[in-house]
Amino acid sequence: MAAPLAAFGVIQLVIGLVLGRRRTARLRRITARTTGTVSGYDFLGEGRVHPVVDFVLGSEVFQAKLKYRAVVRISGSFIRGSEVTSDPLAKTLKIRENSRGSRTRIPEIFPLGSALEVHYNPADPRENFAVRDHGSVAAPLLIWMGAGFTVLAVILGVSLGVSG
Repeated sequence: MAAPLAAFGVIQLVIGLVLGRRRTARLRRITARTTGTVSGYDFLGEGRVHPVVDFVLGSEVFQAKLKYRAVVRISGSFIRGSEVTSDPLAKTLKIRENSRGSRTRIPEIFPLGSALEVHYNPADPRENFAVRDHGSVAAPLLIWMGAGFTVLAVILGVSLGVSG
């Protein structure tokens, strides 16, 4: 029982560490900055909207997106309209809205033509992000869960070994 649990924990740890290193390496490559303009929106459904930012390097136009790690909604029938209650540039966007008739406020916060900072890799400008890297909870979550399962497997193995 302890060995499969330990293996599961170690696999999660390794995957989490690999994902974390990949993100760190990506951020090291993205060293240049410029200013771009909002040219549209990427509608992902369920009210999730990412502003699309065009930026020009030389004669080429590239696109970046302002992405959020998460969108937290406080929803209720008696809330009128929709309002963003956090910093619109934060990694997590917080919205207070009516559960039935609200529409996203992102196009109002970042209207077409508005300027946003873009970070990009000078060697490959397609590797980019707008304003800040949104990060991911996957790597830290896998690392913590993997460590927890591994410790649990060790405790279980010791207790079974002692009692058996």
